[in-house]
Amino acid sequence: MDSGIYYFELDNTGNIRIKTNEKIALKSRIDFSGDYYIYLMGKIPHSKIKVYSGRNKLTTNEIFIPIKLEKGKLTISITPENNETLYLDQILLIPQKYSYIVRYKNDYFLIKEDGISSIKYEEKILKQRI
Repeated sequence: MDSGIYYFELDNTGNIRIKTNEKIALKSRIDFSGDYYIYLMGKIPHSKIKVYSGRNKLTTNEIFIPIKLEKGKLTISITPENNETLYLDQILLIPQKYSYIVRYKNDYFLIKEDGISSIKYEEKILKQRI
């Protein structure tokens, strides 16, 4: 992600994380769209958070943010209040609607946002092109 022209340090206490007590804007391009949650992980003090994605703009002080993402530019701006220090470890983009197929022993299960169900599933092995 591009951090703009704002001041920050990379803090390496256990893992690398962004450390700042000033406004920071993190910019990236995404090639997907849909309803997502943005989860800001780390030690995040009370902050003004703005998220821009396509025509969507959201202002909040929450670190778990539901938003409709659009393909293209994604900007997350974080401004810590009262000159407090912000430590940002990760930004997770989590789909609001999801489904996974999991194999346990010889049984298959479909995991979706509304629950887990046992299913019949046939594995297909994809051949890698060279």
